[in-house]
Amino acid sequence: MRLDMEIIIALFFVFVGQWIAVVIHEAGHIIAAKIIGMKIVGISLGSGPNIVKVKASTGNNYINIHAIPNGGHTECDGEDKYFNLPSIMLFVAAGITMNMVAASALLVYAMQLDAGWLASMLVTASVMNSLAVVMNIIPIGGLDGMYLMEILYAMRTGDKSVLDIASEEQ
Repeated sequence: MRLDMEIIIALFFVFVGQWIAVVIHEAGHIIAAKIIGMKIVGISLGSGPNIVKVKASTGNNYINIHAIPNGGHTECDGEDKYFNLPSIMLFVAAGITMNMVAASALLVYAMQLDAGWLASMLVTASVMNSLAVVMNIIPIGGLDGMYLMEILYAMRTGDKSVLDIASEEQ
């Protein structure tokens, strides 16, 4: 019986740790967008059925929170195509960067604590942030790594036709 409860607690930690990683990742995109002047239209956290859907009273801005914490999406208003490539690269890379910083900070903080549930939760969140970095740096369509490859290609060749990140998943 005790083993079953430990498995349930471990799965809960992984679930919460993954949500932390997704929120931190999307926060990175949002902070970068604000720094370079991109307008955020909407934010989706997770996938699957909607749990929470908030639409702004003015404009088309929205926040969606879904049931499964396996990714997110920060949508810009489409004007990002007018930004220079280094600015777009900053926007795309910011999520990965935030996950790297968070993974390190959470692990360092967890090491300062006595063993217990909080230390275990922080280590799990650190691991989930590290996994988010690995998954997002791989150049697979729809992930940040692919957009970074497209931006690097456009910077190298001058061919901006490969870029279409205004409404793609980040």
